[in-house]
Amino acid sequence: MTKEMMEDLLQSVTKLLDEINELQTNSKQMDELFLSLEIRANNIELTLNGLQQNVVRLDQRIATVVERQLEKSTNKFLSQGMIQ
Repeated sequence: MTKEMMEDLLQSVTKLLDEINELQTNSKQMDELFLSLEIRANNIELTLNGLQQNVVRLDQRIATVVERQLEKSTNKFLSQGMIQ
């Protein structure tokens, strides 16, 4: 090999190493982005679970209120029927 060929080969290897380093850097950045997205997705899941529990509790409370209103209305209706 001539000196010029060796220098060309060295330059090619250097460029290849630079590209590999850039790929590693990009890979690390992608890993960080995926981790960030995973954390955000988990937080959204927790929030949705909390909202679902709130909806269930609210539904139970509404059912209780409606049931009591029906009882009051029924008792009032029966009371009025007995009075007349």
